[in-house]
Parts: sequence; structure tokens; C-alpha cells
Amino acid sequence: MTDVIPIDQLQRYLAMRARCDAELKTIVSLATMLTYLDSSAEPTLKIDPFALAHTQHLIAQSALTVLEALEDFVSKVEAMHAQEVTKPIQPNASA
Repeated sequence: MTDVIPIDQLQRYLAMRARCDAELKTIVSLATMLTYLDSSAEPTLKIDPFALAHTQHLIAQSALTVLEALEDFVSKVEAMHAQEVTKPIQPNASA
């Protein structure tokens, strides 16, 4: 499949994947940490609300970075338009 994709597009894809993969690993790590805190056997564990808010901010920022990387690779609006333009015409079922 990659033999029909231009090399510059493959390079852009790999750069986008590297950026997304790093951010997704951050999201998974933070979510795992939150899950661990939730399932902790220590009932007296105190969670600093500011630390929790900061963790939420890190997750949100990483998610936005992934969305930006995907949008930089191919705009969602452009992709949807291209799909609509190249969509094969479906035969009318009532005809």
C-alpha cells in the first residue's frame, strides 16, 4: 500500500504519528495514574485539588495537541469535502 503513497506524504504522516504517539502515551500514563489513585487501598489518601486540576489540564492539552497534529496532516473539513466529491453515485432505489 505504501508504494502508491508519495514519499513526502509518508514523511508527513510519520511526523504526525510521532507527535500523536507521544501525546497519547502521556494521556494513557496520566489516566493510569488517576485509575491507580481511584483504586488505591488507602482510604485516607488525600488528593490535592490543584494537582488534580493540573492533571486534567495536562490530559486536555495532550488531547488538543493530537487534534492539532491530525488537522495539520489533513484538514477534517477538506477530507470530508474530498470524500463527498469523490463519493460514487448511488443508484436510486425508487427508480
